[in-house]
Amino acid sequence: MTTIVDSLDVRKGGVWWYVQRDPAGNEYAHNGLFHETARRSGLSIRTNSKAARLSGW
Repeated sequence: MTTIVDSLDVRKGGVWWYVQRDPAGNEYAHNGLFHETARRSGLSIRTNSKAARLSGW
């Protein structure tokens, strides 16, 4: 599996988006929103992952 990071804005309200590609070339998109970010204590995120095949993302 290959992971392509398209967006990673690590701050409150920032979004993240990445695509995973399997050996057959199928692509699976994952995205979400950072609700809180705090040094040393972690991150709080909301994920909107969908294992849906993409075409031409």
